[in-house]
Amino acid sequence: MQTLLTDPLGPPTNYRCNQLGHLCGGRPPGLTAATNLQDCHSAEDGRLIKISELVAFFKGLKANPNDVIVAAITGPATPYSVTTMPHRRSTGVQNEPEIVPSCASANGSAAPAVRIHDFVTAFGDNGTFLSICADDFSPVMARIGQEVARRASLECLAAPVADMDLQTAGVQAHCEVYDEISSSVGPLRQLIPACGGGISPPCWRVAAAPKCAQSGVQMLVDRAGAAPDPGTVLNVICETCDKPGDPRCP
Repeated sequence: MQTLLTDPLGPPTNYRCNQLGHLCGGRPPGLTAATNLQDCHSAEDGRLIKISELVAFFKGLKANPNDVIVAAITGPATPYSVTTMPHRRSTGVQNEPEIVPSCASANGSAAPAVRIHDFVTAFGDNGTFLSICADDFSPVMARIGQEVARRASLECLAAPVADMDLQTAGVQAHCEVYDEISSSVGPLRQLIPACGGGISPPCWRVAAAPKCAQSGVQMLVDRAGAAPDPGTVLNVICETCDKPGDPRCP
């Protein structure tokens, strides 16, 4: 049985997973104490299941990988430090490495979840990584719910939209909206114009929506009852108010 620091796998503790599953600055964490190791990521050498394989598997569950969202509530990936603690083995007492918790709260502490962090961030805007050491989980759960609702509906805009004409009722948005679909020659895009002025569907307009917590505005695409082609991704880029007090966003 592997029990000594000099054994190939080291003592039978959770630290084995850190040594086999993490790289910090390109090297596995060592057997001695170390403070605030930098650039810690999953070791994608196959000793543990590769995070890249997990990401590919979950993205492959949908015809459009952008339809997959993930969320994790766990220990922050940083700071990443190692300490040593005495443990009694059959040959005597030896100081064995342990990971220092990356956060602590009244609910307990948590180790740095490096591999989970790499997994979640691989999904870009569709990944939400939050600390488990919060004293109140209600804001965390609300944020996850908002992300699910935003992605499921494909209509809530992510930020307040600038009103380009304050003299006209409603929000007069300046947006670029287009459908995108993959093809053998690359992505194909079809621009969607704004509704109004005799424009026929498909066309877009924005409308107030209290359910859209981040912006208060939703994007509506009028397709006259027709469904987009399978695999179509709707892309929306709007001019937003990025400074407090911008009069275009009352």
